[in-house]
Amino acid sequence: MKRGLLLLTVLFAARACAEAAPQADAERKAAYARYILGLRDMNAEKVRAAADGLADLKLPQAAPYLWQLYEGGEGQRRRIALNALGRLKPEGYEDRLFEASLADPLHSMRKLAAETLVRILGADAVAARLLQALDDPKRLNAVGRLRAVQVLGHVGGQGAGEALAKLLADKDADVAAAAAEGLGDLGDLANAPALIANLNHANPEVRPSVVDGLELLTGQKNGFDRVKWERWSEDYKAGKFKEAPPDDDVVISFTDPAYRAKKEKSRNPFERPIKECGIDVAVIFDTTGSMAHIWPEMSNALDGVLREIEKNTPSPRMGAVRYRAADPRKTVTYLIQPRGLSRDTQAARDFMLDASFGGGSGGLHLGIRHAISSFAWRANARRMVLLVGDTTPAGDALNNCLAMIKEAWEQDGIMFNTLYVRTLHGEEHKNTYNELAAAGCGRFYEYDKAWKHLVDQTVPNPDPKKAELSSVTWEKWLTPLPRKK
Repeated sequence: MKRGLLLLTVLFAARACAEAAPQADAERKAAYARYILGLRDMNAEKVRAAADGLADLKLPQAAPYLWQLYEGGEGQRRRIALNALGRLKPEGYEDRLFEASLADPLHSMRKLAAETLVRILGADAVAARLLQALDDPKRLNAVGRLRAVQVLGHVGGQGAGEALAKLLADKDADVAAAAAEGLGDLGDLANAPALIANLNHANPEVRPSVVDGLELLTGQKNGFDRVKWERWSEDYKAGKFKEAPPDDDVVISFTDPAYRAKKEKSRNPFERPIKECGIDVAVIFDTTGSMAHIWPEMSNALDGVLREIEKNTPSPRMGAVRYRAADPRKTVTYLIQPRGLSRDTQAARDFMLDASFGGGSGGLHLGIRHAISSFAWRANARRMVLLVGDTTPAGDALNNCLAMIKEAWEQDGIMFNTLYVRTLHGEEHKNTYNELAAAGCGRFYEYDKAWKHLVDQTVPNPDPKKAELSSVTWEKWLTPLPRKK
């Protein structure tokens, strides 16, 4: 009797499941279709909800739609797509994610692509891919090698520390400096001796990066004092320093959102005093004929601010991009002419002061793109770009500039200030530089020809007669403004 009742119960349960399965399957299909449509929504939060919904469904057929969102989206949507792919863990996307970790124009997005790949393959496998690419001289160009080193320092994995220690001797100063920063970012105190051994690095560009890496890794502020570092090393070997234990509620892994948010905040250079963190500054300036007559006097005012940055910060680097036209037929010699970020700030300032002028205009977007994607920005430095010009980019170029600046600030923390110079082109271009600065949460300045100084146009009722001291301007340029709603 009991066996009969049990069999009857099982039959009823099986029938109920069979009837419920089509309904559940139908609901799942409806949700899937709804989420796919949601990826096209204009509202980013709705896109995020749709991507999260697809990740929760765990349907591998959603992967192509998420990858399409990554390939065709601006920064925020690319981030949403990569996060969803990391949760979905689809097969067959390993190569594409690896390429994204090296090719995306934004540093933070390259790191996120690598994190997504780690979720699928594990840190050791990703590290192996990066090391293989770095060992192949035909695989990566100079920018690609720099990016691979930056990503390796972020994801870690087996062999990462040893490889970065060897790269401290790389002929490319940017690569060697990135290796030093990567060793600091890995957080493994066992890597400290390799950095200490390079305190007297032959390259003056790399030596300060070694100190930056050591201080980031150990929390000690010993600068170039080798005696103090050797003493610290002896204490470490004696077991006086141990890795910090993990918080009870935080998993020490960058794949854990709580830990990643905590880590990023603790190292956010805009959360630390200006005079205690590194500073990376790039000046992108118009070198067309219309700027020729005003540049000598205006550049002196600009140079005063740059000298204040050089004097008042512990680890400054400067670079610049000269730009002309976007059309080779309308320019002279070059479209853009960059000088990468360097600790030789005097040489960088000379590069700006000694510019020659001629040719057509319109290549501002080329200069911005190069600075954002190709300069060796330090992850733990305040990053600032100053745009100097007198005209509005034609056609869609202005919208491209605004979109790139917005992405660079929101995703990579590169803020933008502008310096408008009134020339024969007319004052109708002035508002363009206000818009560009607002997109990058920076300040909009104008060079006043009559009074020969820089005027902050973001303050209420700016007074062109009142000269602002360079000692005030430099701090303003390195402090972002709240985004206007």
